[in-house]
Amino acid sequence: MTDASTDPWPIFYAVVARDRAKGIFTACTHLGRPPRLRRFYMFAIGGNPSSPSSWTEGAVYALPRDGFRREWGHEWVNTQPVRSVLRIPVGIGDFPLLGSVVGLSGQDQFRRISSQLRVAKRERAATEESRTPD
Repeated sequence: MTDASTDPWPIFYAVVARDRAKGIFTACTHLGRPPRLRRFYMFAIGGNPSSPSSWTEGAVYALPRDGFRREWGHEWVNTQPVRSVLRIPVGIGDFPLLGSVVGLSGQDQFRRISSQLRVAKRERAATEESRTPD
């Protein structure tokens, strides 16, 4: 096995009731650089995050690293089936950012958030580029 992620994504996707949510949107932005790097996460679901029906019980799995390749960011892929080495049951109480999940009422809100984040990402990239010495 390899290093475990401290990111909250696995638990979120394990406990959100995807069959009942009318959409899911997640994002993360990084501010600063290591060792002072800070991460800001966003979680949105189509529905009411305060409703117990928006959530379920699930599991987080540990997988062997063999056969995986890094695809993008912190995402790893394997073209072959993989057998887990550990299964950890999780519930809504295990998701540390539950109180930060936003409820969206329609596809327009999902599109608007996505568009606003793309604009913010371009602005951030332009700002960082202007700070980089030639």
